[in-house]
Order: sequence, then C-alpha cells, then structure tokens
Amino acid sequence: MTLEDLGNLGDFVAAVGVIVSLIYLALQIKQNTHQMRQNSKSLLMTNELAGSELGIQGFMALAQNTELADIYRRGTRDLDVLSRDEKFRFGNLMLAIFYINQAGFHNQRQGLSDDDAWRGHTALYREILGFPGVRTWWQAQGHVFSPLYRQFVDGLIAEVQEG
Repeated sequence: MTLEDLGNLGDFVAAVGVIVSLIYLALQIKQNTHQMRQNSKSLLMTNELAGSELGIQGFMALAQNTELADIYRRGTRDLDVLSRDEKFRFGNLMLAIFYINQAGFHNQRQGLSDDDAWRGHTALYREILGFPGVRTWWQAQGHVFSPLYRQFVDGLIAEVQEG
C-alpha cells in the first residue's frame, strides 16, 4: 500500500466520520425538538389548568355565597342599585374576573393557550359584557388593564352592542 493509498483511506475514514457525526447531530436535534414541543405542551396545559382553576374558584364563590351572587346579579343589571359596600364587592369581583381573562388573553397572544379553549373564554366574556352594569364598571375601571387587553375588551363590547 502506497502513501497515496493510505492518504485516500484516511480521507475516506474522515468522510465516514463526518457523515456519522452529522447523523448523530441530526438525531440529537430531532430529539431536542421533540422534547421542546413536549415542554411547550406541558406549559400550555399548566396555563390552561391554572386559569381554569382561578375561574372555577370565582364562579364557585358566586354559587356558594348567596349574598355575593345577589350583588353580582343586581350589579350586572345596574350598578346604581348597589350600596357603597356592595359596589366595592362587585368591583373587586369584576377585577378578579377580568384579571383572569387578561392573563388568558396575553397567554393566547404568546401561543401559550389552546385556541378552542380561548374561543370558549371569549364567548363567556362576550356574555358577561352583555350586562349593562359590567359595561359601566369597565368604562370606569378599564384603565387599570393593559392597553392591548383594553382594545380587546372594547372590541367585544362593540360586538355585543352591534348584535
């Protein structure tokens, strides 16, 4: 075997080594991509569960507390029928409800929320915004939310008032 043959053999072995390394690298990238997708799905589920849990707690408070349910029912129709203390309780309930929705809104914008679940949330908030007392509260307190979320809610209000 000549020196040239040994050089060719060395080039061949090096080429095979590069090909094996590229295959290994491709497999590692594929595995890493799969793991990142799984992590994203897990984060999505965690966000959905956390938001749902907060929403459930809020609505369970209404279901279990007759006095709060009465304040909610009357306040959604007309804020002016509520006493000062009732307006305070109603306002805090609205803050909680809308802060939960704002978190979901921003999660959706970042791709961290399921589209079908978000459509359901949007339908629920469209119904809530159909109440005149809620719209009155929003006009007075909406400024405490993020500008993008305010635009979203204002758009839902416009839809409700048109339809």
